[in-house]
Amino acid sequence: IWYMLLVNVMATPGFALTLCMGRFGRKTYQLLGFLGMAVCLFAVGLSFGSAPQAVLVIVFGLQKIFDSAGPGATTFIIPGEIFPTSVRATCHGASAAAGKLGAFVGMYFFPTVEHAIGFRGVLVLGSALLLLGFLLTLLLTPPYTERTLNELEAATKHDLAKTTAILWGRSSGECVSGSESVDDEGSEASGDDDSSTA
Repeated sequence: IWYMLLVNVMATPGFALTLCMGRFGRKTYQLLGFLGMAVCLFAVGLSFGSAPQAVLVIVFGLQKIFDSAGPGATTFIIPGEIFPTSVRATCHGASAAAGKLGAFVGMYFFPTVEHAIGFRGVLVLGSALLLLGFLLTLLLTPPYTERTLNELEAATKHDLAKTTAILWGRSSGECVSGSESVDDEGSEASGDDDSSTA
């Protein structure tokens, strides 16, 4: 029980680190979280049965820090931010349901997988799945910022089709060119006014 308490106490710094998430970005935290968890689980898996139990508990506690600062927080935060307001509740609910389904499948098949490959194999397999989460985050999670969310809220009030372009930063060029064209038109108009006045 003392080891369980130690692991949970070690997760506390991870929660504190989330206070800096706005500075470094949600995607960065999730990537580092998945990667750190994968390394820790892989280390525990390889050394399980040979390393002292206290060492394994400390490494697993480090894994909890990466978890609480990374996917343990971002998998709740990101779905609550990136969806447009008009569909946010529905999409966040679907995202949460997918996460609960994954947890159910993992727990349901855990005894079968452990019987087939052993507990060490389960830990190494978990590390591989965490690396898969790292790759999926790298490919599928947009690198958005607070400014992106403000732009998203303004642009998707009546047109949800702009969501992907804004989140992935593909709309910035259009916005710049559009503002430049407006400025050019304004300059031309003021020039015409000046000539007519003269």
